[in-house]
Amino acid sequence: MDLRRRTFLDFWADARGNVAIIFGIAIIPLALAAAAAVDYGRALDAKTTTQSALDAAALATAKARKSMDDGPAIAEGVTAFQSNMAAGLPGVSATPAIAINDGTVTATVQFEFTTSLMRLAGINGIQVRNESRVGIQGLGKAEVVLVLDYSSSMLGQYEAMRDGAIGLINSITDDGASADIKTGLVPFSRYVHATLDGDYVLGGSSGTPWSNCTTGRKWPWVAQSATPRSDDDSKWGRLGDDSEADITGNPNYYDTCTGMTSNNLTIRPLTTNHAGTIAQLNAMTPLSDTNVAVGAEFGYHLLSPNPPWTEGAAYSDSEWRKIMILLSDGLHNRQGFGPGGIYTSDQGFENVDHICDAMKADGIIVVTVAYDLDDEDGKDQLQRCASDSNYYLEGDETNIATVFDNIGEILAAELYLSK
Repeated sequence: MDLRRRTFLDFWADARGNVAIIFGIAIIPLALAAAAAVDYGRALDAKTTTQSALDAAALATAKARKSMDDGPAIAEGVTAFQSNMAAGLPGVSATPAIAINDGTVTATVQFEFTTSLMRLAGINGIQVRNESRVGIQGLGKAEVVLVLDYSSSMLGQYEAMRDGAIGLINSITDDGASADIKTGLVPFSRYVHATLDGDYVLGGSSGTPWSNCTTGRKWPWVAQSATPRSDDDSKWGRLGDDSEADITGNPNYYDTCTGMTSNNLTIRPLTTNHAGTIAQLNAMTPLSDTNVAVGAEFGYHLLSPNPPWTEGAAYSDSEWRKIMILLSDGLHNRQGFGPGGIYTSDQGFENVDHICDAMKADGIIVVTVAYDLDDEDGKDQLQRCASDSNYYLEGDETNIATVFDNIGEILAAELYLSK
């Protein structure tokens, strides 16, 4: 064989051998790195699952502590943790340490997550540690407005809703004793009945009270919480697309609103007089059509710090949470004012979305309840209105009390899981 050819072949054989050796050496750390990535990913999933279980434990302890001593309440929390771990992370044995101090439940847990592939490097476990805290006091400082459907379709089923709402108020206010919770009511049907200074009403006079029914303001004011100004479009007072000449000439033009007051369907601004809120709930009875937009609009204004109602804290005040609970049993079916001065049912329907978006942009937590509602468009709208999917609930007269209980627990979980 030609010498040059043999030399080349020998060199080629040596080169291949070197590559194989280098690859053989390199594959060991590469394999260990891949193993570490897999095991760390599994450990991260375990940490996430454990955090959820620990949050549930802290919440269960805080809830139980309202009616139990520390020991039994902590036992409730441990049971909740173990139940959630068994469902989400079977085979992991861990017990949380739960303590109650200064009105706060602190739950911690630490365990070693067993590795599999990392054992090749002599690493048999990864330490997992989680912590959760929750305030026993519940919502802390919160402003809660219940915007409730009192249209005529609620006849025969409003009583169950009423009782559920009363149960929620008693729960979050410690049976009416809490001064850190403000409650308000906006019962809506075809209209909302409001009592305002005349300065905020078409044809009204500053300093002269106006008490009557109204639909929403004109566009774009309908989806804002800004105070009415000199612009007539920014003011309330319309029952619909009536002649403004008639309205502005006589702000008490409407005489078809007596049913709202006789059924006690009047706005109740934010207050710490929870017994009065409950008394009004007990007195209200349904009437007329379904105008979700006007209910949401006035709920927005009750929570806003801007006049005509000023009971709400400033949007920038982080101590106070603002919460609207909007319940309806039917599809919005009333006209509303839209861009260009149009006044149609479609625009009224769209205004619900605009108002909900504006509230959420201002930091208001919006909880919606579809109550015995079989209209898919209505359900979809309430889902869009809610702050997120956790804040949309469905129920009927057989379980609405449980739905309101769930609302209380959801709000406490969201607002007071501080770590």
